[in-house]
Amino acid sequence: MGLIRSGAVIFFSSLLFLSIFLGNAFLTVSWSLEYETLEPNLNNFATELIEDMKINKTLSENYNLMLINCQNEELFNLSEQGLNLEIPCQIIKQGPEKVLEYGVQKSIKNIYYKDYNCEYWDCIKNTDTVFVLISETARDYWKSKFYLTLISSIILFTLLVIFIESKKSALTITGALMIVSSIPFRKIDWLFTLLPEGKLTEIFSLFFTRSYNVFLTMLIIGSIILLVGLAFEFFNIGFKITKIFRWIFEKKEDKKGEIPPTENESEKNEEDDLTKEEIKKIVKKEIKKQKKKDIKDTVEKELNNSDK
Repeated sequence: MGLIRSGAVIFFSSLLFLSIFLGNAFLTVSWSLEYETLEPNLNNFATELIEDMKINKTLSENYNLMLINCQNEELFNLSEQGLNLEIPCQIIKQGPEKVLEYGVQKSIKNIYYKDYNCEYWDCIKNTDTVFVLISETARDYWKSKFYLTLISSIILFTLLVIFIESKKSALTITGALMIVSSIPFRKIDWLFTLLPEGKLTEIFSLFFTRSYNVFLTMLIIGSIILLVGLAFEFFNIGFKITKIFRWIFEKKEDKKGEIPPTENESEKNEEDDLTKEEIKKIVKKEIKKQKKKDIKDTVEKELNNSDK
């Protein structure tokens, strides 16, 4: 039974580590794909993309047309290579560079919040665009995977508590596993050096911009859980030690406070120490003595009566 229990603890601990590690990865991608985090990092990428698509050239060539349109309209509608932008005339009047900057920011927002009308992996397989990779759809997908690993980790922790002999050690093990699983996310930039340079590598790097935040978060949570587990184990040992010292102290106090027993108390204590057999013998002896005394008294009484 002990071997089965030990094997189960090792098995569930390994699965728990894997679940926590995957949860860290999913949380990193989810946090990295939040719009507030993604938008600044996408600016350079989107600017290069617009240049490759020659949208900036189109903006320059149509700038005068935009100014003419703005004499009667407040917005200019630009449709170019799948991008549909409404550019305010206030922006247009500030010059072509401002128009390009506005176009980049607006394009990023449209790409991110676009309704792709398909599941995450179906979008990747069945469409030619890679924009879904950096969208709200992608963020929600990876967040759902994180919650799945979180539930799995809770279940595995519960199983670990059931099978482990010292229940307090489950907290210590879990805290240690969280700390170890967070270490690879401290500096994950080295992973990108293994990949060939290109736009796909740039997109891939965007998924891990918040890896250090995940490392710190999991390190702190893991340290707290580890310390709580150690505290429980320490206090349990400390309680046992305290109990032993208290027992020794009480024994010494009892000995110091003892009053020498009187003769009656000594006799009483001696009587208390007698066994049942010894008590029976004493009672029999007393009964015999009493009978002899009664017979003697009776004989003496009869002799006195006869003399009279």
